[in-house]
Amino acid sequence: MNQLGMYVRLEKQLTENRIVAILAETEGDGVYVWYGQSVIIDETHRQKVETKLKLFAEYENICFGYVNNKLKVVNSISDLNKMLDADGIDEKLRSQFVGTC
Repeated sequence: MNQLGMYVRLEKQLTENRIVAILAETEGDGVYVWYGQSVIIDETHRQKVETKLKLFAEYENICFGYVNNKLKVVNSISDLNKMLDADGIDEKLRSQFVGTC
């Protein structure tokens, strides 16, 4: 844990990178994870609920937040409008609802 802590401190000093620090046991199933604004590598700051590695995309989402795919959102709203139209929902009500979405 000390070596990882030293690496994280050095990385913070040299860069503005967002850091996810992970220790995985080579013998056993232990996985220990730290992330946040100021990564402090100790037992107190460890993410205790994380016992398994996540996908890289999940850690990326933790560090940078989720960004919506604008085209996918627009297409989904269009599909919703078509479904509501097919169900006979009045155009005024449908446009208010879809516009809110």
